Amino acid sequence: MLIKAILVFILYLIEYYIYGIAVARLCRRRDISMVNCIITGFWTQGLVFFVFIMPFKLAVKEVGFTSKIWLGVWIALMAIIIVTCHRVIKDNVKKTWGWICDNIYIFIAIGLVMVAELLYEGFFGNYTDGNGAAYFVGAAASDLFSNHFGTVMPETGYTLDTFDTQYFLQTYVHHTAVVCKLTGLAAAAEMRTVMSGIVILLSGFTIYELSRAIFKNKLKKVLLFWMIYQVVILIFANSVYIPAYYLFYRAFEGKTIFGMLLIPYVLACFWRLYDDERDVYTLVCLVLALLGSFTFCMSTMYVLPFLLLGFLPVAVVQHRLRQLINWCVMMVPSAMSILYYLLVMKGVIDLTIKW
Repeated sequence: MLIKAILVFILYLIEYYIYGIAVARLCRRRDISMVNCIITGFWTQGLVFFVFIMPFKLAVKEVGFTSKIWLGVWIALMAIIIVTCHRVIKDNVKKTWGWICDNIYIFIAIGLVMVAELLYEGFFGNYTDGNGAAYFVGAAASDLFSNHFGTVMPETGYTLDTFDTQYFLQTYVHHTAVVCKLTGLAAAAEMRTVMSGIVILLSGFTIYELSRAIFKNKLKKVLLFWMIYQVVILIFANSVYIPAYYLFYRAFEGKTIFGMLLIPYVLACFWRLYDDERDVYTLVCLVLALLGSFTFCMSTMYVLPFLLLGFLPVAVVQHRLRQLINWCVMMVPSAMSILYYLLVMKGVIDLTIKW
């Protein structure tokens, strides 16, 4: 089971990287960061799977049948991206390897910290009780047990007549069910081992991107900021009042992904757009992250509008219309999610399960 979990972990990272390369290629980005590709690919993967799974969820198709279809679609997508972007991938891997060789001590320092955090979470992470911790594993296990997506209340095992409005768009757990169906990995192992490790690793990557944006790739300052951040979250890891607690004890939950991955990444994109309001690649990455975030945690719809309001002063201070346009584009994902809830409340969207 452990070897299988490690292989799935590695496969996820490769998948995120390939998706990230595709986004960079579509934006005609020449200067590509492997780290940013993996981060962007993480959000893109959530969004791609959401688009795929929704028709099957609404049609109440079986998990086994849907999983086979997804495997074919996934292989086709990976093959198309690799074939069309193989030169970009080759050049980026070569460039990244060159950077590692030139900055081996920085790579080792960051690598050792990340490995230590992964080991700590894997061996000493004490997952607490709570509805969130129970829901994510329970929802994926319920999909496998019932052989349908989102038709069972995980906490009670009660068969639903309508899809749960709060979790309807949250397809993160369905992806776990599909992967577990294809690989034979247990839902608890995929969530608590694989995804916990992914979230912790991506948290380190995201803060690295944030520090690069702030300090303009000045490596010593980037490393110092990154190390200080890691020390701070470790000091406060046992406080239930800040997201760092969830990173080490409930890393697989949607609220952790929102607090420890999305918010720092949004700030990193803000910083880059502040420096260059015509950076289309960064804006695309940001919108993909915002859209993808709803497939992990629907609570983001309440927080994101206030977070995005923080960008408005940039447009005022710089007196640039383009920054205001950027802000309007950023608001589209939040507006779409709010519209969804309004349409459900008004009865325009019917979530009745039609067996």
